Amino acid sequence: MLLIAAVSIFSGSQDPQPPQIDTQSLQKAKTAYRNILAEAKNLFDKKDYVTARSKYNEAIRTASIFDLNITDAETGIVDCDAKIKEIVDQLLPNEKETNYKKWKAKGDDAFNKGNYNEAKEDYKKAQDYKNTNNIRNKIASCDKKLSPVAKFTMNKSNCIAPCKITFTNLSKNATTYTWNVGEKQEGGTREFRHTFNSAGKYSIRLVASKGSQNDTYEQFISIRIDLPQPTPQNTPNEIEIDEDLTLVSVGQGLGKRRILDQPNILILSDEDGIVAVDICVNKRGKVETAQFNSKLSTLAKKRLVSIAIRKSKDFWFEKNDYIEQCGVIIFKIKEAKNK
Repeated sequence: MLLIAAVSIFSGSQDPQPPQIDTQSLQKAKTAYRNILAEAKNLFDKKDYVTARSKYNEAIRTASIFDLNITDAETGIVDCDAKIKEIVDQLLPNEKETNYKKWKAKGDDAFNKGNYNEAKEDYKKAQDYKNTNNIRNKIASCDKKLSPVAKFTMNKSNCIAPCKITFTNLSKNATTYTWNVGEKQEGGTREFRHTFNSAGKYSIRLVASKGSQNDTYEQFISIRIDLPQPTPQNTPNEIEIDEDLTLVSVGQGLGKRRILDQPNILILSDEDGIVAVDICVNKRGKVETAQFNSKLSTLAKKRLVSIAIRKSKDFWFEKNDYIEQCGVIIFKIKEAKNK
């Protein structure tokens, strides 16, 4: 047992004397301190840094009783901490890498099997160990696979009003649906049917949603009314323009459709022949299209063909109920004689 000399008590103005430390006890403390340091150093050399650090702390506790210099022990603790940190820094990345690869592999397996929810959870676990661009892209791929995809088919793409059409919903990953015909919302169920009573071109839009995510798919449908169709009646309508040119309109009853306005036509040719132009006339009487008909023509000179097509477009016929009435205008051309 270490002994410390008692402090004498003086009366009056005398100052108290500092405590007297037993020399033998001090020497024993120094010896114990050095022995513990040597043991700690031996453990450090054996790379047992955790135990060595404990021994250095024991040396400090021993030295503190006699206020000995503890620099060597403090330096030993710093060296142990540095070595321990170095080992941890080496071990943790390896452990993180191992776990990262394990969860990434599980995620890849689930993704390839189409289990995107499971894959996303596995990728997130991998992300906890290492947040790489690759793992972020894989999570984004899962989100894309899990996002709603809107799609539908319809049993008709055009029909005559009134027309009832059934739409088959082929959407994926959605929980709610909104159907829109034109600008009007018409249905909120998975399957949808609609009756079109008026002619026109309609847009059909399906919005498939899941939570805050949604996707839109759109198709168009043409609805027409049941109008009279032109017959294949081929009574010709012959018009003499001048002594060198006669016109004949014929086909689908076009020959019986009165011409309200015809252009001035002057065609000079060095040979007799025919230039035929296929035309289609709308219900207002306007010629919508005009194309050269080589099979019915005996003349094919560019100048003559160009004039015939251009002049055919300038004709106006009387109105009727046909959406489109198609036939042919035949330009019967005689050789221009020099007078």
